[in-house]
Amino acid sequence: MRLDEILTESVTFSVARLETKDGKQYYTDPFSKETMEKCWVCNGTGKETHGGYKDDDGKDHPKSEYECGMCHGNGEYKDFKSEAPELNVANGNAMEIQRMLGLDADYSGAIKHADLPAFKRQLIKIKNGDISSHVQDPKKEVGKMRTYTDDTGQSRIGRGATVHDMGRSRAQVERYIDSLLSIMDFAQKNNLDVTWA
Repeated sequence: MRLDEILTESVTFSVARLETKDGKQYYTDPFSKETMEKCWVCNGTGKETHGGYKDDDGKDHPKSEYECGMCHGNGEYKDFKSEAPELNVANGNAMEIQRMLGLDADYSGAIKHADLPAFKRQLIKIKNGDISSHVQDPKKEVGKMRTYTDDTGQSRIGRGATVHDMGRSRAQVERYIDSLLSIMDFAQKNNLDVTWA
């Protein structure tokens, strides 16, 4: 498995305009442009592969190729890229950013254009003050010992999953604040709201 195939859970802070279509309201990014991107699944080859290895028992698993399901064999896929500034952070950091702003943490939301000056003042106040309450040391939680039955029905003793929390450094929090101020400046200049999802 390649690193770019791992499922990532994150939140992106960006800008958007609230528009009404067919009686419903939608946020759209007026700076988003359609682009063709190199397929990340097949690395632009148009083919996915399976096998091509020998297992622990010495059994040979021949390599087979088939059309990539993501790009349908084209090596590229259609995507939308924004020219507006964005900040993508892990879910836990997104929740902390929202707490910094004085908001109830949620996986999606918006700050209206008219409210941006107050939120910018809040961020500047935090940046020029003590940000230590937003900094978090890295930690590692080792799963507890437990008994379980494996897939073959055999009783086993082992640990649960180990979770690594990378924490939030002071420099990281300052970078988040600077990025958010940049996004809010851009939103003010272009009469947009700040959104996250």
